[in-house]
Amino acid sequence: MGNIKTLSENLINQIAAGEVVERPASIVKELVENSIDAKANKIVVTIENGGKKLIKISDNGLGMDREDVLKAFERHATSKIKDLDDLFQIRTMGFRGEALASIASVAKVEIQTKRKEDAIGSKLECVGGKMSVLEEVGMSEGTVITVKDVFFNTPARQKFLKTDETEFTNITNILIDFALGYPWIAFKFINNGKVYFDLEITDDLSFRISQVLGKDIAKKLLNVDFFGVDPKVTGYVGRPEIARRTRQSQYVFVNGRAIRDAFISNAVMEAFHSLLPERKFPMFILFLELDPMLVDVNVHPRKTEVRFAYKNTIYSMVKGAVKATLEKQHIIPEIDDVARSYWNNEKAYGAKNPLAESLPVAGVEKNLNSGNLKRFNESSEINKALSFTKIFLDINSSSDSNHVKVLGQVKLSYILAYDGEGLFIVDQHAAHERILYQKLIRTAEQKTPAKQLLLVPELVQLSVAELAMLRQNQSIFNNIGFDMEEFGQDSFQITAVPAVIKNSNIKEIFINILDDISAGKMAHKIQDPEHEIICYTACRSAIKFGQKLELSEQIALIEELEKQSQKSTCPHGRPTMIRLTFDELEKRFGRK
Repeated sequence: MGNIKTLSENLINQIAAGEVVERPASIVKELVENSIDAKANKIVVTIENGGKKLIKISDNGLGMDREDVLKAFERHATSKIKDLDDLFQIRTMGFRGEALASIASVAKVEIQTKRKEDAIGSKLECVGGKMSVLEEVGMSEGTVITVKDVFFNTPARQKFLKTDETEFTNITNILIDFALGYPWIAFKFINNGKVYFDLEITDDLSFRISQVLGKDIAKKLLNVDFFGVDPKVTGYVGRPEIARRTRQSQYVFVNGRAIRDAFISNAVMEAFHSLLPERKFPMFILFLELDPMLVDVNVHPRKTEVRFAYKNTIYSMVKGAVKATLEKQHIIPEIDDVARSYWNNEKAYGAKNPLAESLPVAGVEKNLNSGNLKRFNESSEINKALSFTKIFLDINSSSDSNHVKVLGQVKLSYILAYDGEGLFIVDQHAAHERILYQKLIRTAEQKTPAKQLLLVPELVQLSVAELAMLRQNQSIFNNIGFDMEEFGQDSFQITAVPAVIKNSNIKEIFINILDDISAGKMAHKIQDPEHEIICYTACRSAIKFGQKLELSEQIALIEELEKQSQKSTCPHGRPTMIRLTFDELEKRFGRK
């Protein structure tokens, strides 16, 4: 007997489900796409336990007749395409005919559906690929699909699902894509019995953006309107001051389909060129409309990737459209992050501003001609030299050869120091991050967080996704020293922050922490959500790379780092310092 065997239909569906149904968010995506293709203008998504226990999609679309219901669970059964030519003219969300069959093979699925012209609806259940008898059901026009116990018959797949909170966040992000791409559809999202958002129908994209991303964001978006032959590029790009530290707030739609494409992102980045601070990414919502013949959406079963026929042309068109928008608005680069943090610190705490001290005051600048400007620069250099000499003498006055002595700051990012055994080069951001992390950990363990009350509460307006994440994790934030409460429909008011946070730009820190949670940067290293949020808080609150520190601040930082039980790496695992022993130095110089 031969070894090669034909697989059963159910096993084939389960294998296909591995590509189509990766997690509950994948199911939501496939079913909402079906609702959109059915011309629905109202879609309600209900989930429980991050979609693991329940996913329910209700719509008021066209519905199906009895014959179509029976075919719906068959593999590669679809109403979207009929022949090969249709595959190159795709304008619908779905077309592969795999979704329902794949979902039904790994979950318990029930479908209820009715067309407008039918007197009665149809109901069918499919559990683990096995269909029940078709029944009649009374209902209004549309379709309701209920999915329960995802991966109930494939325990190995269940083990790879994330926490309920993570799966909930993934579903939220999927629904935000749909909400932004289809403002003429009303979307309602219910999680564990609580309504997370209820978006009304609108023909105004900017209004939908304000509903989803927040009014503050919507006010700082620039309209992109480029009517080329192929593609037509429309939408919005954010002003430089609302650039984010991740690409999470970048939305691209090709013929209505939400995609993730680094190629388009890079085109927008190049259009911004030098307008953005370092390590910041522009926010944008862009729609590309082009002939379906020029874009292949049949690249992957999940349909989140596409292939363009004329890639370089698309790149140039997107870049040109965004660049023209920025030039039209006369966008001028804002003061960079480092400078802004100094101004904010001075305004909030009355602290000495080292950046301000390094700039000539207006009266002095006016009276400087080329001659005394040269003398001014020379005297500054002399002062720097004298200052360094004084520092060097001071730090070498100690007789303790094992005591760490600070030499100074290099490139506004590294602190150079030495002790009796050799030299240290300390990454000031990583070192401070480690210090803050240890303090926040101790605070969380003691359950008595040290807080600093804000004289003026900080009002933070959040997007739908950010609100969802914050509500899921609010108790953790409270446990480490944040005091906050909901303020209106789309905002939180922060009244206190952990005492270790000295940066005055609380709003920026908080938004960046939520960005990090959304991006899940450390999910592969840290499974405890509390420790993960502590890591993000320490990172975003720490001294910045490129921030000027006074000598006293450098010394205090090194001394504080020396006290930590774990001081060699930051919470992300990057080294806080590099050590070069005197023995190694002597070898390098050929003395040994």
